[in-house]
Amino acid sequence: MGFKGLDGNQVGSQIIIDSDTRRDGSAWYSVNRDELPFYCFSPDFLYKKPLILLKDERINLRYRILHLNGEMDISKLNKRFDKYQKESH
Repeated sequence: MGFKGLDGNQVGSQIIIDSDTRRDGSAWYSVNRDELPFYCFSPDFLYKKPLILLKDERINLRYRILHLNGEMDISKLNKRFDKYQKESH
């Protein structure tokens, strides 16, 4: 995802999901409407099917959110993902 920031420069965000995060697939909910002054996106764990937790059971969600300046390509994003994997395990 990328867009022009207030200063006119290209900016974007990368969300990395930790491999230990319990999930069944990846789904994201996004809102991008002309009448709203912002773009919103977030994980949606109940998109594909319900997640049932037993009493006192917890779900562990771990993410890294990076805010990026400039143009991004898949190789740069993959390098940031690999760096995160090494740092978090």
